[in-house]
Amino acid sequence: CIMQFHDMALLFWSRCKEPIVSGLIAAKINWYLSEFESNKLACDEDNAEALSNQGFQFEQMACSVMSECYRKFDRKDWTKVLVAPRPLVNNMNLIELAKNISADNFIAESPIQSYLNHTWMGQIHHSTTMLKILLCCVPPLFLLLRYNKRNMSSEDKQAWER
Repeated sequence: CIMQFHDMALLFWSRCKEPIVSGLIAAKINWYLSEFESNKLACDEDNAEALSNQGFQFEQMACSVMSECYRKFDRKDWTKVLVAPRPLVNNMNLIELAKNISADNFIAESPIQSYLNHTWMGQIHHSTTMLKILLCCVPPLFLLLRYNKRNMSSEDKQAWER
């Protein structure tokens, strides 16, 4: 019965205001229905597989819209599209939504990975070696040294004890 509504779902998706969000939500709904269908006692494996495939189709449509936006916009505008809160999904951004619905293919797309790499690396120059980055994570060893308080002035002792 649900299978007959796939064409209508595609029509609604093609006319919606937020196709990336709608595609991800439609994917999750199809995956949920597929899981529900396969857990029924009298399950129809063909139905469950078709629903799962439709979920991947919606996820792929969301990925293609996202990739098109990535090509059309510059980095600053694309970042705004990616991290803008979406009222349709309780003010989550696209990455949070994809994470919550387990849209792994969406997260694996190169525009998302580019954003995550830029966020992770921040302002670190691309030629910085991984060894230098790891050494920066080691706490400074001078904190392990013990200091002699005998030769300090009274002002230094007060400052030390604070």
